[in-house]
Amino acid sequence: MGHTAMLIPPQHVKAFRRVHKSDQHDALAIAEAAPRPNLHPVPVKSLEQQDLQILGRAREQLITRRTAVANQLRGIAGEYGVELPPSLSALRLAASTMIANEQTLLTAIARQVLQGLREPLRALDTRITALTQSLAALAKTQPADARLLTIPGFGPIISAAFLAAVGTGQQFKSGRHLAAWLGLVPRQHGTGGVCPTAWHHQKWRPQWRALLMHGARAVTRWADKHTPAQNQWVLQLQARRGKN
Repeated sequence: MGHTAMLIPPQHVKAFRRVHKSDQHDALAIAEAAPRPNLHPVPVKSLEQQDLQILGRAREQLITRRTAVANQLRGIAGEYGVELPPSLSALRLAASTMIANEQTLLTAIARQVLQGLREPLRALDTRITALTQSLAALAKTQPADARLLTIPGFGPIISAAFLAAVGTGQQFKSGRHLAAWLGLVPRQHGTGGVCPTAWHHQKWRPQWRALLMHGARAVTRWADKHTPAQNQWVLQLQARRGKN
């Protein structure tokens, strides 16, 4: 009928709803919020973006479950006076040695429970590896993936998550608008002409922000491996603002 359909972010619509929630009040709030300036409609994700997103979310959920199983292994072993290492690779080896060692103070019930926890840990490792390979393979089919991988700190996981979240990026006017959307710029809370800045807003897109921060930490850790100009900039930034 000649109309242009738009998806309006719900956090912007909520400010225009004057009374309690209902379909009629929501429709009125949407109609009032839609023509506002500087309001960015939600871009519709492509099927490839949706595939990347569900692969990434499934992988994150499995990693959370694996961390829980590993922590349970450490907790049970600690109750019997056996300390397991914090890293997963060392934990797998130490758990096998601990269960097979008859000199430890583990009872038969404790060995049975710990052996039962090792099996889901192996299964989770296998599933996470398969999802990671599928995620990287699907990201390679996107033309922008090769360009993203040239950015220092960007790997297959960060590139795939970035493509799933941002897509073409044409909905942002500049890189700073994208950084603000991801929650990477300082948060403002100004009044009376005073505009103090705080750290980023914790609730906005924590998964993608965490991935980008891990990539940035990798860049700062291996700063001496990059170009002299970038190395000098990173070292000056660390000296002025601290490593974190």
